[in-house]
Amino acid sequence: DLGGTVFVAGDTYSSDFPTTTGAYDMSFNGGEHEAFVSRLSGDLTTLLVSTFLGGSDGEVAHSIAIDKSGNTSVIGPTYSSDFPTTPGAYDTFYNGGPSDVFISRLSGDLTNLIASTFIGGSGEDIGNSIKTDSFGNIYAVGYTSSSGFPTTPGAYDTSYNGGGDAFVLKFDSGLSASPTVIELASFTASTNDNGTVNLIWETATEVDNAGFNIYRAKSKDGRYKKINDELIGAKGNAVAEATYNFMDTPGRGTFYYKLEDVDYSGATTMHGPIKVRIKSITD
Repeated sequence: DLGGTVFVAGDTYSSDFPTTTGAYDMSFNGGEHEAFVSRLSGDLTTLLVSTFLGGSDGEVAHSIAIDKSGNTSVIGPTYSSDFPTTPGAYDTFYNGGPSDVFISRLSGDLTNLIASTFIGGSGEDIGNSIKTDSFGNIYAVGYTSSSGFPTTPGAYDTSYNGGGDAFVLKFDSGLSASPTVIELASFTASTNDNGTVNLIWETATEVDNAGFNIYRAKSKDGRYKKINDELIGAKGNAVAEATYNFMDTPGRGTFYYKLEDVDYSGATTMHGPIKVRIKSITD
């Protein structure tokens, strides 16, 4: 990681595999083997933290990724119907067949299971590799023999091709079942000498997003008024980020702005507020 420590993940057949006090799971859960995640000092002389990760029938951790916050994402196959999942995750039930993919996200100190999910169909499903991006989104690839492996509308190939297929998937950082209309990466404002306010926002992903509206008020809890004449059309999608900007000239004073996203069904989500102050205006 950026701090110079070393993370390693795999599987162990040893019930006495070394774990550390306070780690997420200090006990072997049964089965022939179980996934583990360990963190060592950069010179490999000290085991900083180490945990088991699994259920009663066995797991293998095939790949590990560390995000910019130091959280640890792990992927592999699980053979355990009781593999630990978290409330609100995409899939909290084992789907049958020889194995399901598991994806789990742990805190950097390996003490907390932040998010964890199954994904798979009725056949054999194996997760092979995992990566994260700067927004915390999780990308994974693997193998499936399940004709019912979950796909999403509009994806490149939503049909099983037979004989075992590769899969590529993307989750938000929470491995959630219900993605929001947008995943907002940033919403900022800057002022110029001529009194204009430049509003900039960036999305990591957008799902069924029709566009945005901008609202302004003179106090944080005041009455907000929509200031764009037309809906600001969406540019992103479920796998691509996008950047937007909007210019406003409110005059002197302190102002608050909110950003509203609108999906195709008419549902809306409000973001903000953010505050700007314009002290003077030059010609």
